[in-house]
Amino acid sequence: MLIRTMQRRSFIKQPGNVLTTSRAREVWYELDLSDFREPYEWMRRQFELRRIPLNPDNALLWGWVHPLHEEEQYRGFKDRRVASVQLIVEVPSQLVLASDFDAWHIPLNQGNFCDELPDSIHDWEKLFDEPWLLAHGWEPNSKNSYVQCVFPYIKREWIQSIKYFVGRIDGRLIFCDIKVTPRHHLCKTNKNASTLVNKRTDTIMAILEGF
Repeated sequence: MLIRTMQRRSFIKQPGNVLTTSRAREVWYELDLSDFREPYEWMRRQFELRRIPLNPDNALLWGWVHPLHEEEQYRGFKDRRVASVQLIVEVPSQLVLASDFDAWHIPLNQGNFCDELPDSIHDWEKLFDEPWLLAHGWEPNSKNSYVQCVFPYIKREWIQSIKYFVGRIDGRLIFCDIKVTPRHHLCKTNKNASTLVNKRTDTIMAILEGF
């Protein structure tokens, strides 16, 4: 399954072939987003129920199956001091749990899909019930929907392309000439398996360090 995901540049500089993120980097660890802990933890449990067990030390990675969001909408990637990357990755479908982004706001806001339920009971599993969503006015997987997904890790050989960018003072994002790394360079690493061997990539890195 082809997925677009946004990560810090340090994500692709970590050693080894399997790229992961610490649970300390999960969204709800941010002070102003701590109220979202319950739905994010629920999504983690759903992944384990519907896909595979997770490493307790690693966060779920988030991305888009239908990447219709503009890059400027990514809240956490506008810091001009931090270089980030947009990755296009081919992740095996059995490792991906997809859901409708709009419908995700029901659990995210501690609501219910059915109004008649008491607040103490949640029906969030309907997020993954496509026939029910379609019958009740949602549009999962339509050409106009935003399809988000979670998955546990990225292997380097899954990476199709990398685009490097940094934030700007006015809160927008700067992309370095829409830099795309050819796939055949992605598995070539130095002895520490952390730096891509590509002169064009080195140039982009130098540019980013200058911001």
